[in-house]
Formats: sequence, C-alpha cells, structure tokens
Amino acid sequence: MYEVEVRELEEQPTAVIRSRVLEDQLGSWFAGSYGTLATHLQNIDVATVGLPFARCAEGVNAYDVEAGLPVADAITADHGIEPGSLPGGAAATTWHRGAYATARPAYTAIAAWLERHGCEAAGPPWEVYHGDTATDLDQTTWITEVIQPFTR
Repeated sequence: MYEVEVRELEEQPTAVIRSRVLEDQLGSWFAGSYGTLATHLQNIDVATVGLPFARCAEGVNAYDVEAGLPVADAITADHGIEPGSLPGGAAATTWHRGAYATARPAYTAIAAWLERHGCEAAGPPWEVYHGDTATDLDQTTWITEVIQPFTR
C-alpha cells in the first residue's frame, strides 16, 4: 500500500545527462552517468545538495532518460552535461521499497490520488534514490521516492 503525501517544493538547479537507452542497459547507464556527473561537478567545484534523481519516459524500443544531481549553483553545458532544474510547487510523493523495476505501483498510486483530488500532473515525475545501491546489493531494501508535480 502506497501512501501519497503532498509537499511544496522549491525549484532546484540540477546538473543532468540525457540519453535514449535500451531497457536492459538502464542500470549500467545510470550508474555510469552518476559517476560522470559527480566527477565533473567536483572538477568545476560545484557542490551537490541532494540525492541522485532520474526521469524516464518509455519510448519505442528504448527509454528517454535523464540522470541528475541537485547542485548548489547553476552550471553551464559542458561535455554532454547540461544545466537543468526540478520544478517548485505542489507535488504528490510516495515511497517505494524494492527494485526499481517494481516501482510501477507507486506511480499508479499517485495517478489515482491525483484523479481522486481533481488534480493534474504538471510535468514529468521523477525518482529520488535513497541509500547506496552500489554497496547495498539487496534490492528488497532499496528505497525510492517518487515525486509528481501537480496543479489543482
């Protein structure tokens, strides 16, 4: 059972890498992208101020994906790393425990909540990853926060 909470978010600058990725390559692509982002930000002396996040849109034969890190200061585009942002405003959120591939019910719960409350999605949702999946290999303990901005 997923409980949906409402939060008011502040707009957050981010550094992101975007690509189109086959489903069976998502895990390795994200892992590599977060490493690339962290190294780049360290090299340009920009601090991260939050946890890794991802936005995914299922396309034909692949996913349009974005891996990102919240940053203290806006960046300029450089070597495939782009400035981005997470929007401010009202957001419906819920928590998923388990493998990323099993998170669909969290999205379904948020969609049902939006419908029940007469709200509409305002842009794409994103996932925030709590914990370190590189060292915690037990996928049943992974915790993902699903965030969906909305309008009333």
